[in-house]
Amino acid sequence: MKNAIIVVLLILAVGGACAYICRKKKAGAKCIGCPYEKTSCCCHMEDDEINRT
Repeated sequence: MKNAIIVVLLILAVGGACAYICRKKKAGAKCIGCPYEKTSCCCHMEDDEINRT
């Protein structure tokens, strides 16, 4: 019984994460988790000079 509860909780957690990602993508977020996700996000730009610290 414990194993079944653990499996159900894991499925719910993964399903919730997938639903969150799908909602964010439909809302126009290019880079989920980035503070600039709805504006000009530079996370995936090919110009390395922007990403250098």
